[in-house]
Amino acid sequence: MKKILTITGIIFAAILLLLILIPFIFRDRIKQEVKNLANRTLKSELNFTDMELSFFNHFPNLSLTLTGFSLQSAAPFEGDTLISAKEIALGVNVKSLFGKTIRITRKRMT
Repeated sequence: MKKILTITGIIFAAILLLLILIPFIFRDRIKQEVKNLANRTLKSELNFTDMELSFFNHFPNLSLTLTGFSLQSAAPFEGDTLISAKEIALGVNVKSLFGKTIRITRKRMT
């Protein structure tokens, strides 16, 4: 029984450590991929100054927070700002990251 509890504790600690480290390790790559995906799928230009990724803000959902967010309009209204916010936060269903459609479960804009 003691062995099972030890193994369970080690597995739980390893998963918790991964949940903390993954957003830090892949931060720059995720930030670039978010910009590339948004600018590839939108005709408008999306920009943000900083990004935070966390599993703990809206657990069990992955939370993506974009700071200094702006969305510029495309032609014929080039140069107009569609959205400007100090911060936009999105809760993403983790299971949907492995499917065709990413499901956003929570939104917050300040």
